[in-house]
Amino acid sequence: MQPMVDAINTIIAYTTDATNTEPTLTDYQFAGIADAASTNLTLLNTDVADGSLTLAQIGVLATESNNLAVLRDYSADNTNPVPTLDNFINAGLSAALSENLTDYNRELDTQTLATRAEFEALVAAINTLDTYATDQTNPAPTYNTYITAGFDTVKQSQIDSLNQALAANTLLTLADIDVVVNGLATLTDYALDDSNTPPTVQDYLDAGLTDVSASLLAHLNQTLNRDGQSGFSEYFKSSTPHGGDNYGFATALSEDGNLLAVLAKRAPGVENNASEDTGAVYVYRRSGTSWAEVAILRSNQTAYHAYDMAMSADGTRIIMVAPTYA
Repeated sequence: MQPMVDAINTIIAYTTDATNTEPTLTDYQFAGIADAASTNLTLLNTDVADGSLTLAQIGVLATESNNLAVLRDYSADNTNPVPTLDNFINAGLSAALSENLTDYNRELDTQTLATRAEFEALVAAINTLDTYATDQTNPAPTYNTYITAGFDTVKQSQIDSLNQALAANTLLTLADIDVVVNGLATLTDYALDDSNTPPTVQDYLDAGLTDVSASLLAHLNQTLNRDGQSGFSEYFKSSTPHGGDNYGFATALSEDGNLLAVLAKRAPGVENNASEDTGAVYVYRRSGTSWAEVAILRSNQTAYHAYDMAMSADGTRIIMVAPTYA
């Protein structure tokens, strides 16, 4: 009896406050949570943490976690069983639709998803694309919708065109949308740099344009290459300026153009110490047409002065370096 009491107390303590000891599989088994298993333990503990749940609710989550594990395992290795609609529904993803099952599984295979939150986001994104294609009174897909649904090459500037094509052609599958994304990419790449592959008639048609013929192609491509426009759109300045900060000494922009890093090589490198000058990086994110500062990265050391910086193409990594040090 005492092991059962101890196990229940461990689980209740963890669901009340996740800083307490994480339950083990043995704890769940002693507590009578029948569907707890080694294969779903991580998923189960993620759901239980800080949830203030009852044992009955945790039992339901254990059943859901078994189904989440099917999704997770297929996403990790497509030789595992292909998830069914019941797996999605029984995992607690009640918004899953039978008509979108092939697309859900396509992205589980293409991406590597492992948490309930990631599965929920995927289902919601694909559903948003589907419902907007059939009825434009539904919310329009955003840039994040397309990215979450697996279209990681789309650009913010293409979203309106994609949504127009989505509605005009009633694109109901991700494979249908692939065609438009690829067509737009070819047009965009050529407009930015005419050394890229010139668009074909099919590229224009794939991008959602109609009445494009071979007789118009040369003129369209010539016009497309001249269609670039330049203009002043944003002015950036330090939110914590000091004389001699050298704000703007170096900059880096993510590939999608939505994340900007600005090096101030003599800005304070230690928080709340205006006299310290080892350097900082100011990070800005664009949402729509607006930019906002999202972080100031400081080394929090006083020895080596920053001299340069770099950003990964997807904007997930920013590196600040000092001469002979990194």
